[in-house]
Amino acid sequence: MDTSDVSRSGSAARRHGRNISYGNRTPLPRHLTKGPLDIEDPLAISSPSTSSIPSTSSPKTDAASPISTHPVPATTASRLTNLTPKPSLPSRPRSRSPRPPSLKDFLFLRRPENFHALAPQDPILPTPSELPPDTPLPTLLAHSQYRSAAISAITTLTSPSHISPPEIFNLWYVRLACLILTTHTPLAAQESLILGDIHSAYYTDDETGECILPWELRVLAVRLQNLGTKAQVQGYYDLAAYARRRLKSTPRKYQNASNDNAAEARKLWKDRLKDLSYRITNSLIETGNLAAARRHLESLHHHAAAAVKFQSQSQSQSQSQSQSQSQSQSQTQTKSTYSEAATEQKILSTWLVLLNLKMGDLPAAKHWINSHYPDRTLPTTPTDPSNTPHDPKPNILTPLLSMVESRYEDAVNEWRALIPSSPPSPLSSTITTTTSIVAKQNLSTSLLYTGSLPSSLNILEDLLLNHGGNSGNSGGRAAVFNLATLYELCGERAGERKIDLAGEIQRRVVEKGAIGMELSKADFKL
Repeated sequence: MDTSDVSRSGSAARRHGRNISYGNRTPLPRHLTKGPLDIEDPLAISSPSTSSIPSTSSPKTDAASPISTHPVPATTASRLTNLTPKPSLPSRPRSRSPRPPSLKDFLFLRRPENFHALAPQDPILPTPSELPPDTPLPTLLAHSQYRSAAISAITTLTSPSHISPPEIFNLWYVRLACLILTTHTPLAAQESLILGDIHSAYYTDDETGECILPWELRVLAVRLQNLGTKAQVQGYYDLAAYARRRLKSTPRKYQNASNDNAAEARKLWKDRLKDLSYRITNSLIETGNLAAARRHLESLHHHAAAAVKFQSQSQSQSQSQSQSQSQSQSQTQTKSTYSEAATEQKILSTWLVLLNLKMGDLPAAKHWINSHYPDRTLPTTPTDPSNTPHDPKPNILTPLLSMVESRYEDAVNEWRALIPSSPPSPLSSTITTTTSIVAKQNLSTSLLYTGSLPSSLNILEDLLLNHGGNSGNSGGRAAVFNLATLYELCGERAGERKIDLAGEIQRRVVEKGAIGMELSKADFKL
């Protein structure tokens, strides 16, 4: 093929190609954008001519403007219009200071999706007598209606009415605490995550720098957000550090009656530190770190013993001095402090006995019993049980030690010595009532190991059915579980007897009032 033919065919292809015409199209106007060059430099020197240029949004021109005194061509005017800087908006600061608590938004704590619906309870299980739906929340709590109180708390939280932040936090605490009391701890742990980091600056008062969350809610959130993990111990230590800072910031000395609140504040933070130390021990035991829990308790006991010794010396010195009014007040305060330190020392000794028994360290448990009860000396090495000295003052630790050493006959006699001959009256102290309940449950267990099954069964039935109700003498969930176990050991009709037990407890609850707990099928072993 000739090259001339190729060139002619190419030119023909170009002639028959489509020519795109832009003559009939109107170009889109360019949108004004603000880039980094349009932002005013704070370090630049401002010129007076720049500030005198009028805004392009106004069609009128100022007669005093230097630009308006000279005629400018249209093309030049359009260029000046495009080059005229727009009044820039103030740039947003990088770090925003938190708003005061009164203006902070806590609506995220009131969303309905934050809460879980409670499953309906089985009709065969005992339930407290229900109050009217419009019963106030304090009344529900006073009647131990914890399930209804948990529902009432979220009803108030999710309502459209205005609620102040302190009320929101109080309702959250009621909700989480009631879930725990009704055996819904996993649900409480999930809902507590909505609170987020309780040490966050968002929960801090900008004026005082203190946390606006209630102390009880913070302690409960640390437990639920780190349930069963070692992070729970770290959370308690963070709260303890906060409490120490508050304790140091509170003045020690007060000279007039108007500053008596300082002494009360110091006592409050000391009590909170003491409570945190006990909670740390519980967390270590729950995570299985028993050795660390024992070292922690021993260190607390050492400090309590040093405090008792110091207060004892101060008390003896104050008695030797002359008695004036101010010195008598100081002596009264010293006696009170000495009594508190001695009580704490006994509590820690009891905890150490129980922990060592749980660990199986009997010599260490006997050592702490001897330190707790100086008038009774126990051998720290295994000896003949018949040579064990008799304790003239019955206590709850001695029969526990007898049960651990498989001396159930001795344990039966020791537990019976702790049970009063007459049933405790409503005016009895809480310690006496609790000791009686613990003694009856452990007496039933000791009688079971000695072969006295009918006697063991009668004790638990009397505890649950004759001393239950709103007095708090029912023995709780442990007594129900133990009685269900005894029914299984008695014969083949265990299932029927368990259902009858649930119905009887429900009938007595309706007659005498709420028992304050929500039982499940697992408690009755159904």
